[in-house]
Order: sequence, then structure tokens, then C-alpha cells
Amino acid sequence: MLENFKNSFENSSLKIKIELYLLPILILFLLYILFNDDKVIENRYSQNHDILQIENKKYTESIFELSNKIEELAKTNSLLIQKIQNTKEQIVAQLRGKRDNLLKFLENIEYINNFTRIDFLILKKLENDTYLVDLRVDLSKYFLKNKRDKEIVDVEIEDYIEQEKDEFFEEKVKKEFKINAIIGSYAFINGIWFELNDDVFGYKLETIANDYVILKNDKDIIKLEVFSIEHFKNKN
Repeated sequence: MLENFKNSFENSSLKIKIELYLLPILILFLLYILFNDDKVIENRYSQNHDILQIENKKYTESIFELSNKIEELAKTNSLLIQKIQNTKEQIVAQLRGKRDNLLKFLENIEYINNFTRIDFLILKKLENDTYLVDLRVDLSKYFLKNKRDKEIVDVEIEDYIEQEKDEFFEEKVKKEFKINAIIGSYAFINGIWFELNDDVFGYKLETIANDYVILKNDKDIIKLEVFSIEHFKNKN
């Protein structure tokens, strides 16, 4: 039988011989594609599962204990607590103290855990560098926080960005500035405290006035006011 097969192969045309040689290569190639497709589908499913887990993550620890921790932070920073109230997903507080102590306290709150985020802040200057602050700490969402880079990423489905897409993320952040407060040479922008001349997502914090700041880079100048924003091209 082998002899007959050998004779048949030798007597076959060149086209049939080429096809017989290519057939196993084609089969291996198809198997490789099918295997990789299965792997891509598996990775995509795993990624989507991770996104849903982050989006659906809820704060399950004691709000009362967290409130006590905030009170301890206030005392550590020599702040006087005027009032503090707890709800299911929020903590509202009013405090009084020196500017630098307040700034340190506010930064500490942001990094208690991955849920704490100050989403409302009102500051009123009293006297002798003393301020009265009303703030609200939101616990309704899970956040990815990078303290060293001064970034807080709101993790929602449309904003979930992989590490290899950092350039797109930086461009997105540049277009969405929000300022809530100004204290001396510090500004509270996009939920983060920045000092004069700091880098703010690719912009230099060039000017801090009583009710506005100026952000500048090689292309743009942005004037951020407490209740509005102006954006115009850099003519220099």
C-alpha cells in the first residue's frame, strides 16, 4: 500500500504535489488562528469581568468608624470640629483651623481608602490665617488613586482606560478642569491640591489670585475661576 501511495505521489502533477505539501501548513495555520481567537475572547471576558467588579464595588465598612477616623485626623492636625454628620454614602463636616493644617487634613481624607473623595468644599477666611471649612466626603464610588502622581481616576465604564492608553487619558484630563477652592498659594483642582508653579496634568500653575488661577503650557492658557472656566490659545 505504501509502495502504491509512493508511486501515485511520484506520478502526480506538480500542482497536486504543491497542494499536498501546503495542506499540513495550512492546517497548522488555521489551528494557530483558532487558538489565538479563543485566547483573545478569554482575555476580553476577563477584562470586562474586572471592569464590572470595580464598577459594582461598594463601601461596606462602618461609616461610624470612618467618621471617628476623620475626627482623629482633625485632632491630629489641630483642627476644631464644629459639626459632623453621617449618611449612608456621605460624611458632612464643618471644621476650623489654620490653612496649612487644613490642607494636610484634606489630603489625608482623600487617601484614607479608595472610596473617600471630597466632592464639595466651601472655605471662609476668618482671621489670623484661620479658616472655616464645610466639606462633604462621598463614598458612593470606588476610585483608583495614585498619590505619587497626584491623580485620582474616576472608574466608570466609559472612563476605564488601560495603562497603554495613558496619552489618551492625559488628553481627556486636560479638557476637564474644575476648581473648587483657593487658599493662599494652593488651589483645589479636579479634587487635588496643587501649589503655585506645580504641574497640573501638563499645565503649569502659573498664577493664583483670590478667585481664579491661570494654567499655561506651550499651546494653551486656561483661566479657571471658582464658578467658570475660560480657555484660549497661547499667542506667545
